[in-house]
Amino acid sequence: MEKVRMGFIGAGKIMPRIINGAKLCKEVEVFAVGSRDPKHAEVFAKQHNIPYNGTIKNVLEEPSIDAVYIAVPNQAHYELCMQALKSGKHVICEKPMFGTMEELNNAFDLAKNQKLILMEAFKGLFLPLTAKIKKIIASDELGKIIYLDGKYSYNGNFAKDHWVNDPIYGGGLRDVGSYPLTYFNYLMNSKIARVDVEANYDANGVDNFSSCLIKYENGVIAQVCGGNGVATENKAMIYGTKGHLELPSFWKSGEGMIVKGDYHSPVKAEMKSDFYYEIEHFAKLILSNATESPIASRAFSTEIERIMEYRNPTK
Repeated sequence: MEKVRMGFIGAGKIMPRIINGAKLCKEVEVFAVGSRDPKHAEVFAKQHNIPYNGTIKNVLEEPSIDAVYIAVPNQAHYELCMQALKSGKHVICEKPMFGTMEELNNAFDLAKNQKLILMEAFKGLFLPLTAKIKKIIASDELGKIIYLDGKYSYNGNFAKDHWVNDPIYGGGLRDVGSYPLTYFNYLMNSKIARVDVEANYDANGVDNFSSCLIKYENGVIAQVCGGNGVATENKAMIYGTKGHLELPSFWKSGEGMIVKGDYHSPVKAEMKSDFYYEIEHFAKLILSNATESPIASRAFSTEIERIMEYRNPTK
């Protein structure tokens, strides 16, 4: 296999950005798009010069497709991941990939049995800037890391039946709080010792805004906030004994700033497309016959899901 022939499940608002990132990858052939509405898929395929289109079922069962990228409402992730894996397809699925630990374990067990890659699409982990930040932390330029502060929240106005308003698959922490949460977990590379979650819930038990206080085993404390009921300044801050890092739009950016008193030093990295790097990583895994991502692994997704389940008011 010289290239990974990919199908893309979903033709919603986010998919053009995903497709554009995939087209930049020399390891990927953008071959198909599938939608619940085949007419929608046909129009989308013409707009983006994609050779094959049809229903989701058509794409999942097309034998020439090696892998699929699933980007549909969260409630459908589990069923489509299972169908794709049973059809022999490698899977990358938008976060949050699942809504329960049972779904996560079932899907990863199936992927292992099928000898296929299943990967949650945490795009911020694969950005060149993220790799640079990880090196800065390890270099001691900021001194000993003491505290992390990450926020991603916005003022949403969604219909009642929108997936964001689902008490299991939606909510602020799953929707956008997952960005700073996954980002810090990756940078720290340390197990979580303790988690405390506070949230504002609506009448249906959906967390419109959640705040997590995390203590890592390495001693670092992190504050993570996510929601769709209030707009915050969306950025990540990393504080050390010698200075701190400011990272606006950290989940999709190529720029940050090191601050040490009055000293300010820009940190910059290549930025082709925010979706390019995760898709490149996924395709290279397939071409190298890897069994899972060393970054977005089963263990990593499991740790994130464990924290997500803390925000359920019934627990």
